Amino acid sequence: MKKNTLKHALLAACGILFFGLVAFFSSVPKTLVKVDLTKEKIHTLSRASIDIIESAKKNKEKIDVYAFFANDGLGGRFSEILNLYQSKGAPLLVHKFDPKTATSEAQKYDVDTNANVVIFASMQKKERVEIINEEKITNAIAKVIHPKKSRKILVAAGQGETPMSSSKGSGFAKYLKVLTESGYALEEKVLSNLSAKELLAYQIVVILDPKMDYSKSMVQNIELYAASGGSVYLSLGAWKELPNLQDWVATKGVLINNDALILNPNDSRAKKYGTGNAVLSKLNATNRVSRFLGASGAKYGVLLPDTRSLSLLQPKDRRIFREDLATSGRPTMVLPNAVSKAKRRFKSSELLDKQPLVGAFVYRNYANESVDKGQNKKFKMFVLGSSVFANNIGYQNPILRELFLNSMAFLSNSEDFIAIAAPKELDSQIDLTSQNSTYALNFIMYLYPLLILGAGIASWWRRMQR
Repeated sequence: MKKNTLKHALLAACGILFFGLVAFFSSVPKTLVKVDLTKEKIHTLSRASIDIIESAKKNKEKIDVYAFFANDGLGGRFSEILNLYQSKGAPLLVHKFDPKTATSEAQKYDVDTNANVVIFASMQKKERVEIINEEKITNAIAKVIHPKKSRKILVAAGQGETPMSSSKGSGFAKYLKVLTESGYALEEKVLSNLSAKELLAYQIVVILDPKMDYSKSMVQNIELYAASGGSVYLSLGAWKELPNLQDWVATKGVLINNDALILNPNDSRAKKYGTGNAVLSKLNATNRVSRFLGASGAKYGVLLPDTRSLSLLQPKDRRIFREDLATSGRPTMVLPNAVSKAKRRFKSSELLDKQPLVGAFVYRNYANESVDKGQNKKFKMFVLGSSVFANNIGYQNPILRELFLNSMAFLSNSEDFIAIAAPKELDSQIDLTSQNSTYALNFIMYLYPLLILGAGIASWWRRMQR
């Protein structure tokens, strides 16, 4: 009798506990649940991002996030990523605006009506983000909580380059604004007026599509600057022959060919964009440079006007390393010996079907005793066979924009720049909406226990009948 009483008491307690849990979980608000099943955890924040969040929490930082999105899809993607940060306790206060209607706020933060821009602000520090990914968001948070000393960039002038402040397509005004807001100090000076010693005051020398060749003395100053650990960003379009500058680049293992990359005239895109355009197919994701830039190796299909090809050479100094960064894609055609505008008219029989290199990276350590005794100086250079990467035309393309802005951080040795490689895995997460969550909860909390309970009762009843 006592055994039956104890058994009934335990069953009653289990029943009370069971229905109590059911009542509790039923009262909990249903939210979107995401389970990250990807191999590389592409829906999970990296260790670098979590460290920055912990640093902000430790310093009791409060970060305002002003999000302007004309594209609802991109705005939704940003909210999804930001939820990952907030789930880890990131002190972010988010303010969302439609730039088309919130005109006063858009004017205050200098945002165009069709723009997709996020401003991170803490105290008097601001960081502007226009490319939505984890790397950009984490670096923006890092910069507003750990501001660094301004990095000086010299934009070379005097050789036919378009003025830096020009708002024309070939100008540099859009990048000037973004780089200045990101903590860079840009100066535009005539390169021939500067000595090699004066060049050492700059962390990067940017050479943007000069129309006239450099003199031998200018090339010598650039070489001394490079040997002292300077960084160079060099972009050259097609249809110009610059032998002195090209010969200097060749000593670093990169040959800038005198050709033009164009679309096949028979390709359907040639009718829309013109045969004077090439296609950038992908960034090389196998070397350390592309991984640093967050390249995923995906095929991009970016159209580039005014582009020439590059070739990798074996430099005389075998301590110089050169690697391919970006290649063109088919159906890109090569027009050889394109050194004048007269060659713009061509025949299909003159075209060579190739998939040539359009971007390269050069790296080496110099031990220059005269500059800093006993200390190695690192020389880094990007060489790009296109004139549009760093101008207002290229700024319109998010892939070109990301490549240029990330390369500036890399060349300037920015300590606060955090590299988070873009994942390659396919999206395989499970999304449970509120309705689906309810169905799953009902099955787990009601149907499944009742099935077990029913099976137990049936087994007990059969035993009692014996």
